[in-house]
Amino acid sequence: MINNSDINQVLTRLSRQIQDQVTNGPQTEFLVARNIPNIFCCGQFFNESASKQRGLHGTAGAIRIIGDNPEVDPERVPELINGLIAYIKNRFQIEFEIRDYDAGNLKSEDVNTIKIAEKLTALNCISHDSPEKNELRTSIINLLVEKLEENGWGYDLTNNNPKVLPTIFVLKALHGNVSVQTLRRPLDWLIDELKRTNPDSEISEFYIKVLALDLFTFYWEDEVTHKELRKIFNSIWKQTKELFGQNIEQNIEYEINSNHSYIRIPWQLYIIALSAKLNIWTYSGQTIQRKLKGIKLSVLNGGFKYAHSGPGLSVRTNAILYENLQKVKKQQSNDSLIKFLFFLNKLTSIVTGKWSKLTIRLLALIFILLALLSNFIELGFGDSIFKDTKNDIIAGLIFSLSFNRR
Repeated sequence: MINNSDINQVLTRLSRQIQDQVTNGPQTEFLVARNIPNIFCCGQFFNESASKQRGLHGTAGAIRIIGDNPEVDPERVPELINGLIAYIKNRFQIEFEIRDYDAGNLKSEDVNTIKIAEKLTALNCISHDSPEKNELRTSIINLLVEKLEENGWGYDLTNNNPKVLPTIFVLKALHGNVSVQTLRRPLDWLIDELKRTNPDSEISEFYIKVLALDLFTFYWEDEVTHKELRKIFNSIWKQTKELFGQNIEQNIEYEINSNHSYIRIPWQLYIIALSAKLNIWTYSGQTIQRKLKGIKLSVLNGGFKYAHSGPGLSVRTNAILYENLQKVKKQQSNDSLIKFLFFLNKLTSIVTGKWSKLTIRLLALIFILLALLSNFIELGFGDSIFKDTKNDIIAGLIFSLSFNRR
């Protein structure tokens, strides 16, 4: 199984890869060659020596990783962060001066709600204060609050037609920056959408529901009860667990000012982190642990990517991986508990053989004994070991036992 030491290995590897890309990548070299010093940026991909493509998603992704892990190179990080912030803040002027991008496409970024929200999310991840960070952060917060229309935000910040997906991105970015009273209407709207079962609802697509669940599980935690979140998670897990044998993400296309944009939703990464918070039994199972092991091996041996989305290593996707592994690490504060549940999960998967029925009965007996002690045992997951997991464990044991009956 994957422990916090394994997760730290992956986080450090990603930090070093992105820092090297920002420092030595062709994007930065291109700007230096055109006499634009002290500016750093990233493109869509890293570990590439040829492409000089630069963008907001990639640069924001770089900030999310480097800004959150300054110990990798503490002396260099402030310089890199300030250079990345400078690129985001002055992107239009820089690119217009170089005349390397179409001005219309650049202008459309000024009203692209998701890209603006991701800039703020990146700035929120920077662990140190700086005037450059605070100035840009404040301006984005004020812009997003000013453009709030009724229930939320549209893909185009100037369009007063709220949509679920951009509203999720904005509420995530504004968390910790704006009072809940200011955001009461969009929060209530999303909560209503999250709980709806109408197939015609915007949020009926499971990958959008995953993002909404992430929003209320890790950010606006006091808005939806833990019990309700667990119920929604378990429903999503039943719908998606068979897809975890593959690396799959969702590509969503949208239009702003006749310019087509798309965004990738690596929903499996969010589900991994959600399972660590909402259903430890699922998290400790072989499906999630096998996926985590595969991710670790990918990062340490070439890089993590979704082959169906192309051959490149996406900066933004790896930033999302980094973010969700940080969430897992925080939840996985007691490796002994996870090891025990992993062992229990593995044994309950044994449904054939001479000793399988006896094994399940022994496991059931062990569980009953531990459950009796659960009110007195604290093992580092915030509450009693079985407060949130015993129903899932019972379900797993019952399933295994019933499946194994002759």
